[in-house]
Amino acid sequence: MAQWLVRLSGNRIGLKLLEKICTGPDLCVEERDGTFSLKSSQFEPLADSDDVRARAEWLLHIAGLFAGFVLPYRPDFRVAAVRDSRGKWNPYVEAELPPEFLILLQQDKPLLEDAHIASMSPADATPHLVRLQQTDGDIQYVIHLWSVGPHDWYNLYKIWEIIKKDKHPSGIVGKGGFSNSEMRRFTQTANYYRHARLTAERPKGPMTWLEGKAFIQTALKKWLAWKISQFAGHGWTSPDETEDSQQASR
Repeated sequence: MAQWLVRLSGNRIGLKLLEKICTGPDLCVEERDGTFSLKSSQFEPLADSDDVRARAEWLLHIAGLFAGFVLPYRPDFRVAAVRDSRGKWNPYVEAELPPEFLILLQQDKPLLEDAHIASMSPADATPHLVRLQQTDGDIQYVIHLWSVGPHDWYNLYKIWEIIKKDKHPSGIVGKGGFSNSEMRRFTQTANYYRHARLTAERPKGPMTWLEGKAFIQTALKKWLAWKISQFAGHGWTSPDETEDSQQASR
């Protein structure tokens, strides 16, 4: 049985963050001599390097959800090569990223100190999400929309549809959550742009795209926190809630 190892490439700040939050057997990122590698127990039954690459890329999309909550740009993580049990490396040509992946991407600029990364990394939550998404189609779809697809009004609204249909006490609505007017403003704005401004009435005071993205990111954090806490059998707070509680205790 092949002992697979995946070599990663990408922005160093983002890869350092992955190392902080990916420490379990299903998803473990380690740096050695300046090179970042990905290991996973999910590689064990696989027999082909292309299958390992595909599984590794999906695991990176999962980790990218959390990394994207901390970093001010969409993380740039890619599979550079796969090594089998014989020590043979199978390199992969790095495909050019779509334009939306490159927005605000800054190479090796120290945007976050390690202390900030450590304090905001939901390391305990990441392995639970890796396992939870295997049986939860909604989470799989959200991972695809947020980590792979463009953050346009269409995809933002699709994520909102999935979140709002879930009946859960996650703080998305009510005390500490969104008001009815905020949710209505997002929905009206998204519908206006999703339907090519033809069948929807332009709302008064519509959200900007950045406001809409921030709205969904906040909702997504709370929703994932609730889903993971249910799966793991204990509570987990989103990065925003952790930061708020730390500030309140000062």
